[in-house]
Amino acid sequence: MRVWAVAFSTVAGGAVTLLDHCDKQPVKQSPPASPAPTSTPAPTVSPTPIPTKPPLPELKAPAKVKAGELFIVELCNVGNRYDVSLYVENNRLGYIGFGTPCMKLAIKLNQKGKRELIALGPMLHVYADVIVE
Repeated sequence: MRVWAVAFSTVAGGAVTLLDHCDKQPVKQSPPASPAPTSTPAPTVSPTPIPTKPPLPELKAPAKVKAGELFIVELCNVGNRYDVSLYVENNRLGYIGFGTPCMKLAIKLNQKGKRELIALGPMLHVYADVIVE
């Protein structure tokens, strides 16, 4: 019986030591909810490009010309078109067409004074003023 008592006390003491050892171990805590910073830099966000409006059609002519002399009239920012007529007041002077980046037409005006040039085409109506001396 003594042997059994010694064996029982040894086993009981070992169990108590084991339970005591388990109770003293620190409790592991879970990592914080936010991610830890990494060594790789965050991607940079490029600004979104703002769409630009296409340039408006423009009729270019010299401000002053001499009566009876040729000068160049340019129609820009309309692309290559063949269906644009150039008028001075109500008189058609000719077609403007096919040029990059501007279409050109050489004209002469004989009547002195302030004259209005008009480029007309489908979905196109552009003006320019010229003073004929």
